[in-house]
Amino acid sequence: MIVLDKIKQFSWFKNKSFWIILFLTIFFWVYISFSDTYITMLEIPITVVPPKGRAIEQELNNFINVEIEGSGWNLFNYMYINKGKKCIVHLDNIERNKEDTASYILNSVDFQKGLENINKVIPRKFYPARLNITTDRIVEKKVDIKPDVMLKVKEGFILVGGVRTEPSTVVISGNSKSLKNINQWKTTYNEFKNINASFNYILDVSDHLASIINVEPNKIKINGEIQQYAEITFDDIELKIIGGQIPNNHILLPHNFKVTLIGGIELLNKITHADIELTIDYDKIMNDTTGILVPNLKIPPFTKTMDISPKVIYHKVKSSKPIKNKLQANT
Repeated sequence: MIVLDKIKQFSWFKNKSFWIILFLTIFFWVYISFSDTYITMLEIPITVVPPKGRAIEQELNNFINVEIEGSGWNLFNYMYINKGKKCIVHLDNIERNKEDTASYILNSVDFQKGLENINKVIPRKFYPARLNITTDRIVEKKVDIKPDVMLKVKEGFILVGGVRTEPSTVVISGNSKSLKNINQWKTTYNEFKNINASFNYILDVSDHLASIINVEPNKIKINGEIQQYAEITFDDIELKIIGGQIPNNHILLPHNFKVTLIGGIELLNKITHADIELTIDYDKIMNDTTGILVPNLKIPPFTKTMDISPKVIYHKVKSSKPIKNKLQANT
């Protein structure tokens, strides 16, 4: 009976009225708390637009920190919900440095004028409070595009011919100093797993220098051919001597080799003995002092050598001196 009475004392948690009151209490507490005024730091994307025909020399941060004051509701909105907030500063609207007409000094007033999609809050301070910006004449340069991708092909399949891009080049534009040492441009990093069929993907180009360099086009198509993995062995691949004919007293063994290739099954089915070359240079033979040579193997593109047997050539030289008979030796 004593235990039962204790259990009944905690039966309040089954009372609906209790939970309604608790919910309303929490709701009004949150509502009143969020209605108060607070100060917090907000990270806002910033874009500095140079005058036409000019490019910014120094790399800029993509964000500016702003100390703002407002109600908890508005601050919560700008911190976690509002994705349209930004700061855009047009240098055409900024007064140039009197001593250097290619330089500009941005201050808090310029940042505040550039704020977009931000209202019902008060910007108090900007960090940094000022920016020194130098511009230069804009130039263009065509460079190769390199796909920055990690491809994980499904077991039993293989990538044939590598990853191709369309287009193969992009045009970058900016100040001459920034472009001077850039000879290629990457896409954004992407991973693709368990690929078992030929593919086409659209990737964004990297924007790691977006504040000073523009890239066109800003999207690149990559594609590749995926085939089932296969092996094929070719017997009796004949050794060929390149660059001359060796004397008769030079002996090379063996004359024929066995070569095993790996690659895509469709590609391997098209390969014949004539597509494989096993050679050794004449000069290499004549200058040999060890008696062991390594042949040169040429195989079709997009295939790999799994094995070559044997792996070396044995080289011997017969003596050219006449052998005296025993009678001549004893006289």
